[in-house]
Amino acid sequence: MMQMEVQKRLGDQLEVQTSLRTKIEAQGRFLERIVEENRNRRASINPIPKHSKSFSPVSSQPSLCDESESNARNFSQS
Repeated sequence: MMQMEVQKRLGDQLEVQTSLRTKIEAQGRFLERIVEENRNRRASINPIPKHSKSFSPVSSQPSLCDESESNARNFSQS
């Protein structure tokens, strides 16, 4: 009886984690789009010289998806 309750709670938590991961990924795509639109606007207003390197802080961030999957695996093994 106790084991079934624990399994149900773990299943519920996994469902919540999956939902949150999906929402975070969608927000990340939305923010990437905003950053790209901002870059395009700036480039059309003030073109960057060819010798200049552009900095991309968003693409240098680790993937939240990989981290979430790692946490989910660790959680399910406990």
